Amino acid sequence: MPFGPVLSPSLGLSLLKAGLERDGLAAEIRYFTLAFASTIGEHAYTRISMTGPLTIIELAGEWVFSHALFDQSEDDVRRYVEEVLVRRAGSRGSPPRIPPRVVSQILEVRERVDGFLDRCVEEVVAARPRIVGFTSVFQQHVASLALARRLREALPDVFVVFGGANVEAVMGAETVRRFPFVDAVVSGEGDLVFPELVRRALAGESLAGLQGVRTRAGIDDDFAERCVDRRRRFSKNHRRTHLLAARRRRFFSVLAIVAPDGKNVFARTRDRRKQFHLTQRNRLAR
Repeated sequence: MPFGPVLSPSLGLSLLKAGLERDGLAAEIRYFTLAFASTIGEHAYTRISMTGPLTIIELAGEWVFSHALFDQSEDDVRRYVEEVLVRRAGSRGSPPRIPPRVVSQILEVRERVDGFLDRCVEEVVAARPRIVGFTSVFQQHVASLALARRLREALPDVFVVFGGANVEAVMGAETVRRFPFVDAVVSGEGDLVFPELVRRALAGESLAGLQGVRTRAGIDDDFAERCVDRRRRFSKNHRRTHLLAARRRRFFSVLAIVAPDGKNVFARTRDRRKQFHLTQRNRLAR
């Protein structure tokens, strides 16, 4: 899905397809990145996917599809354009100004999203899949989620699974939690676990126990266990901190002995440090 690279195919998807076919499961790959680049033009596509004045701060590729996933008002659009694209809010230093023609181009591309998604749905529905998987990295997440929601509306029984860097660890957990049309996410390498996930999903079996696979059914238990483990580690580290502090107090109480000149070690060290800094300042003044 946009805005993935248009000039390099996904090695991960090809590996997953090969693994499924080895187990006798048919699979097809769709590069809707190419279809969208063809729709809006290669120049506009590559510009929005972070070439030229746009950076990861603006997330223009995600915003272009955001109205297809979330409710947006005209005020939301205006604020994004003025605050993020024009004023570059959140950018460090003095980033280059985004030319007005680029802002206009982003808004024009946004207007073509709904028609593009409708065509994607038609193509997928024509294949009558039982499982649809999305790979999501960088600025592909919102577009993938927008299409996934429309596919669930068109195919209520389709099983939707996400993989890729955008669903690693807690990001994947929140994707499953926040978007009910996503049935599962695969966090980490999916080459070995994906064929078994597909087999179980087709058979209507539970996905429990599959490494890196998260579903709504098991996500609360998974993170509850993590919270317990985190509390245990915190308690252990807290006790260790208290022990170290007690040892420091004993050490410094022994170290704070009276020196022959009548000053304790800390006072003498402080005086030497002051003398050192004074000498350094005098040298710089010369």
